[in-house]
Amino acid sequence: MSGKLKAAIVGCGSVSTGGYFRYVSEIFDLVATADIIVDRAKEMARIWGAQRYYDSMEALLANEKLDAVFILTAMSSHNRLVLQAIDAGVNFLVQKPFTTDLQAGINAVKAARAKGVKGLVEPNSFQSPVMLKAKEILTEGHIGRPLYVRGYVERGFIPQWGGLNFYEAEGGGVLFDMGVYPISELLTLLGPASAVTAMSTVAAPERMRYSDDVFTNWLKGWDRTKGGSHNDAAVPGDIPTECEAYDNTMTIIQWPGDLLGCVIANAISFVAPPPSPRLVVCGEKGTILFGMPGSGAQLSVASLLEDSPYHVPAPPPAAWSNVGRTEAGWYHFPGNYFSQWHYYRASAQHLYDCIEQDKDPIPSIEWGLHVAEVMIASRTASETGQAQQLKTTF
Repeated sequence: MSGKLKAAIVGCGSVSTGGYFRYVSEIFDLVATADIIVDRAKEMARIWGAQRYYDSMEALLANEKLDAVFILTAMSSHNRLVLQAIDAGVNFLVQKPFTTDLQAGINAVKAARAKGVKGLVEPNSFQSPVMLKAKEILTEGHIGRPLYVRGYVERGFIPQWGGLNFYEAEGGGVLFDMGVYPISELLTLLGPASAVTAMSTVAAPERMRYSDDVFTNWLKGWDRTKGGSHNDAAVPGDIPTECEAYDNTMTIIQWPGDLLGCVIANAISFVAPPPSPRLVVCGEKGTILFGMPGSGAQLSVASLLEDSPYHVPAPPPAAWSNVGRTEAGWYHFPGNYFSQWHYYRASAQHLYDCIEQDKDPIPSIEWGLHVAEVMIASRTASETGQAQQLKTTF
């Protein structure tokens, strides 16, 4: 008996091999695995020392006494499995998105609160040292009132290793898979949004993927002591697959007042454009950039406020890129400023601590629902041509 809280992992695909199994097995007593492809559950139990494996969440919950379950399955299944965990009184971590159906998500939050079940929704941007510093800079007023923000995820592929998970309309596609990152970060920084509008298309409906056996067979030969990841299993896809989910999305988000933001998420940037900051926050008195190319910094700030510690004198006029625009130099946080942080590890440890200390996780499940609603509203706005007023908050 380890004395640790007992946990299980449901969903033994690429997300689980990329980090969760390592950290859950270190922090919790990992007692069981489950996957609808039972050979995957069997292999991951073998690799990480879990005692038992199952072919479904139902079988897992019927046979195990758990303190927590990690739900790392296909996007469209998250809400259903969260409700099963809540019904069983088991605390949970769920990978993004929390839900792809707003009313189902609302029902899950109500049920979790009524039952006293603790839930942590990924991605855990509230724990990121970079996000915490950026939020501090905003709160202290170093760039003034935020007016405009943008974020993007551009790539030229849909993952081939997730079966139909990334292709089916019910799962939400690239917006719910990758656009969730800039959306969750912007909501973390700026608070709840008020409205969403969007345009989305399926620009490349014919895709190729490989069979589930490729990843499953790779797992059978995987030795975790030698490293490696699911990318090692990659082969050219040979299964023609119709992409039903949007692969090209542009979402406009409004916050209370006059703050607007744009989030681009696509899987049709087949020739990658030049690098640019992944996240931008422009205010009346300055700008924050995340990942400014060529700077080596995770976070950069330009402030017009001379008493700000982030104020750098403007370059001489000859160097100005746009005469007539107010300029300021950039303060780049050194590459070693932020402590090493891995959100899989941070989330597993945070959930453990919250269960042990009887505290609510940060971010809250209401935050996770609001992030999901922004994406659901984007999909609805794309289909109806009408802006969507948001119902949830956090």
